[in-house]
Amino acid sequence: MIKILFFILTTIYTYATFSGHVVDINSGKAIKGAMVSDAKHMVKTDENGTFHIDTKAEHLQIKAYGYLPIRVSNFEQFSGTSYKLKPFKLKAFYVNFYAANAKSKSFKNILKKIKSTQMNAVIIDIKDVKGNISYDTKLSEPKKIGATKITTISNLPKFIKDLKEMGIYTIARIAVFKDTRQAKKFPSRAVKDANGRVWIDTHDTAWVDPHSNRAQNYTLNIAVEVAKAGFDEVNFDYIRFPAKEGLRFAKADTQANRISAIENFLYRAKKRLMAYPLFISVDIFGYVAWNKTDTHIGQTVASLAKHTDYISPMLYPSGFHKWTLGYSDPTAYPYQIVKASILKAHSDIEPNRIRPWLQSFRDYAFSRKDYKEYEIAQQIKASDDCNTTGWLLWNPSSRYPYVNKHMFDLVKHSAIKRVKTSDQRGRISKKKSSKKTKSKKLSKKSIEKSSSKKVPKRAIDKKESRHKKESKESVNKSIEIIKPKPKLFNLDRLLESDGSDY
Repeated sequence: MIKILFFILTTIYTYATFSGHVVDINSGKAIKGAMVSDAKHMVKTDENGTFHIDTKAEHLQIKAYGYLPIRVSNFEQFSGTSYKLKPFKLKAFYVNFYAANAKSKSFKNILKKIKSTQMNAVIIDIKDVKGNISYDTKLSEPKKIGATKITTISNLPKFIKDLKEMGIYTIARIAVFKDTRQAKKFPSRAVKDANGRVWIDTHDTAWVDPHSNRAQNYTLNIAVEVAKAGFDEVNFDYIRFPAKEGLRFAKADTQANRISAIENFLYRAKKRLMAYPLFISVDIFGYVAWNKTDTHIGQTVASLAKHTDYISPMLYPSGFHKWTLGYSDPTAYPYQIVKASILKAHSDIEPNRIRPWLQSFRDYAFSRKDYKEYEIAQQIKASDDCNTTGWLLWNPSSRYPYVNKHMFDLVKHSAIKRVKTSDQRGRISKKKSSKKTKSKKLSKKSIEKSSSKKVPKRAIDKKESRHKKESKESVNKSIEIIKPKPKLFNLDRLLESDGSDY
């Protein structure tokens, strides 16, 4: 009888129901949809911020979009039922593999800028596309294949602790399926070319097959290890298939199979990381926000949103094609490019779950101009106007000379650049367009006069025909990738709206 009573009491205690409510630390208002979890279960708060969870865990994790995550222990739960979350808007610097160490000059400059500006976070390379791991992992498989031959962070837990003591939010960036070391050391996991050989892309890097459970486990083990070290967030980059057709995978290369493989990885990541007070985020191509297909890489906003907290589209204006949204040079209109892309994603995910990557590097595709304070500020302004919960700045060298107080002043006070009619295509009437085209083209007579040698009429006609063909191909290429509805799409309406009509 005593044994039975002891068993009942033990069961009741170990699987106790805990209740409480989650509120904003500043306003005291209830937070609806806050996530409360132990290592196995997750519940959400109702409209009153209230939750009930059956658990035997010693700790609970509480988080909500746009707030810092917290961990509470059982004895804390008995002492009160209100759990306060602090609002947080991410303003992050990207820190590359080699800059991620306390002695790095670039890293020291980043810390100085965090102290002197509104910047408040770093996203640090933990595993890069070559498969290198920046800290001394305890995992046997990465050590076996030489992934830790070069390490830049000697003591990861201390490194993170020091950053947190400075009030800095920490994100671990992990390149998932683009992993040269793993692909070459374990060919059975690698993406193959049509001849069955390990495929090497144009950047001389190899990929592992997203369908491979062993390849997934390899990266998931790293994610768990860095979560234990204390990161506030784990960010998965290259969480996709290669943007290349004709490759061989473990399963047929169909959209359904591609999306399923990516979803499976993120589902498993969510399960394994549930025991830690952190967020999960993913990086996506900027065009994915526009496409309803998987862009042949396994990414859609809706499918990625199922098992992640935040989505970070890479909205670098230099990465968009000529005539995107009708602009001859997208880099000249950073506000419009960023805002339109975020609003397109609104139909699949809430604005407070979008945190875009923004361009903080010199343009490489159009005018080659530096992206200075004004251009960066215009992108931030666009992100803020879309009610996102933050943004991340990308510079591959981790150098940010134009991030300063003046830049943040421009976010508040600079005007949005107006679009020049001469920079547009497809948003002006056919009559105006044809007139402008005629005025810009040199007549056959003027061409003949301007040359000491007469230009044959046939050569002029051929040149004009080729120019028309190239322009048409450029526009078609842009439309094929973005695919806005040609009859209904109106950029001005999109930029002025909240995106609900698109």
